Amino acid sequence: MSTDSALDGSPPEGSTERTERVDRLIQMGLNRDQALAVVLGRRDLNDYLQRLAAMAKKSKLERQYGLAPSVAMQVALGQADLNEALLRNRRSAHLAENRSRTVLDAGETVLVFAVHGQGWQTGRVRGASPYEVELETTEGEVMTLHKCEVKFAFESAFDRDFRRMLRTDAEIYAAPRGPVLRPQERLRISDRRWFDWLDDETTVRLTTLEGEVLEGLVAWIARYEVALKMKGDVEVVVLRHALASVDASP
Repeated sequence: MSTDSALDGSPPEGSTERTERVDRLIQMGLNRDQALAVVLGRRDLNDYLQRLAAMAKKSKLERQYGLAPSVAMQVALGQADLNEALLRNRRSAHLAENRSRTVLDAGETVLVFAVHGQGWQTGRVRGASPYEVELETTEGEVMTLHKCEVKFAFESAFDRDFRRMLRTDAEIYAAPRGPVLRPQERLRISDRRWFDWLDDETTVRLTTLEGEVLEGLVAWIARYEVALKMKGDVEVVVLRHALASVDASP
């Protein structure tokens, strides 16, 4: 004759040994249904124990590294590499923080601008539109530059040090290229590649369309600009559209 316990799959009344086994499994962290499944031979205990260990590791990864739950679980299960996950986190955080950063914001800092035509302008940015920047020069003249005319910029306080470090590619400098207006024709380097250089502190060498060669470490990455930290803490911001090539030291 069937009993209710037999119908619901639980150990029969009076089965002390099974009841004790269920209780021990619950103490180990399984819920009652899981414990019953193991006792009745429907599931393997190791499966549940591995899952419990993965959940514990997932929680630790979330607390220790701030990983998203789904990513933490993939790492805990061995389906993703922790170092790669942390790299993605650092990259995402850096790009989110610096995405809209630009040297072309209005301000009081006196900047030196390298512009196409192998010319230089020194002054303060007084305003900017999506395509143009208004510059008040140190002589008091207010001029408007198309953003594509600007190759790079740095604080005027570093002018002497910067020019001492500036090099040129003789071949390109002798036959300079003008601004590239079509985005699809510009040098393409992914944010991921830029960040790898930043994260690894790799020395990079940037060559502009007019042959200026700048060398240093990537300091920050924005949507349209990249900052380079040169010797002596000289920071130069290069407009991506002005680049002819980028080489990284091994």
